[in-house]
Amino acid sequence: MKKDIDRDQNHDIQNELTISVLHVDDDENFLEMTQIFIKKIDKPIRIDITTSPEKALYKLRETEYDIIISDYLMPNMNGLTLLKEIRKIDQEIPFVMLTGRGREEIAIEAINLGADYYLQKGIGIDSLFAELNNIIIKITQRKDALKAQSKAENILKLQQEEASLYLDVVTHDLNGYHLSAKTFLEISLDKHILSKDAEIIVHKAIKNIIRANTLLNTVTVLMQRKFDLNYDLQPVNVLMALERIKKDLLSIFPNRAIIIETGTIPPQINILADMLFDQVLLNLFTNAIKNDNHEEISILVSLDKNNKVCLLKISDFGRGILPERRKKLLLSSGEIDRDNIYSGVGLKIVKALMDRYRSQIWIEDRILGDYQQGTRITLKLHLTTDRLT
Repeated sequence: MKKDIDRDQNHDIQNELTISVLHVDDDENFLEMTQIFIKKIDKPIRIDITTSPEKALYKLRETEYDIIISDYLMPNMNGLTLLKEIRKIDQEIPFVMLTGRGREEIAIEAINLGADYYLQKGIGIDSLFAELNNIIIKITQRKDALKAQSKAENILKLQQEEASLYLDVVTHDLNGYHLSAKTFLEISLDKHILSKDAEIIVHKAIKNIIRANTLLNTVTVLMQRKFDLNYDLQPVNVLMALERIKKDLLSIFPNRAIIIETGTIPPQINILADMLFDQVLLNLFTNAIKNDNHEEISILVSLDKNNKVCLLKISDFGRGILPERRKKLLLSSGEIDRDNIYSGVGLKIVKALMDRYRSQIWIEDRILGDYQQGTRITLKLHLTTDRLT
């Protein structure tokens, strides 16, 4: 009875640059030739050989290979059956089927079962091993490319983690400083211990703290968007956000009489956004106030709910926006019109954030056809049933 040949090249030092080959064939002489001819390529290579398909499957479970070469016609288990079993273990490993002349139907079936290459043994030893060497070189190049890609991805991931850590630390610390300074200034105002001139200075200080905090949060979120640092949208309560904005507006415009009506908005409305949604609202309200010369400024906020979306409408009674200017205001690029109060980087960031929320924003007349009667800005936002965390 013929004894199975089963030999691993343990004497070769295998590393991540070594190409590893498993060759299965019941012809011992052909296996020996494989080890001689394939090792002529200019690349570290390890070749394990076996005459037993069953032992080949065992090896595949125990060892990582870059390519498997198998004969078709073998006792106990042919190459097609071996290929089926290999694909149950590994769907990706390149497989080369060797067939005799005139066995094109076997080659076609092998390809259908997941073989990557097939070669005919009868084409001559030199030609056969030249083809095998070319295949191994291609697989080697693919392995090197994947290794380089993996290294680049690991470097990028490390850079992203470092950027995320930096942003978290900076945001946490500076937000703490801003909150403390703002609180102390507000206490000073409440205690009436300041002169009139000092009160004006304090109000300006609070205003600049809010602006600095807005800028910090904006940079943080935009950096997270750029690097995509596991950054997910989260539920934001619309009414709570509006209440926070009202308080900020009183600090920014202490000498303006501002009325913001939000009576029709249900308290349980949550949308998918992020921590910058407050800044979206603050930007829109600030523009509306600056664009209104009335002694008493009124802003109406309403919300229409429809299935999984809601329309948040912010209406002012200012001097309005010319229809031809509206589309330009929300463009993400282009020059800033310094003469237009509603223009600038702020609205471009608002548009970028609305894109981030997969939402929409548009500008229209408060009273259709009469832009001088004020402006209505509508935000189309996605609702969520998730609770606030």
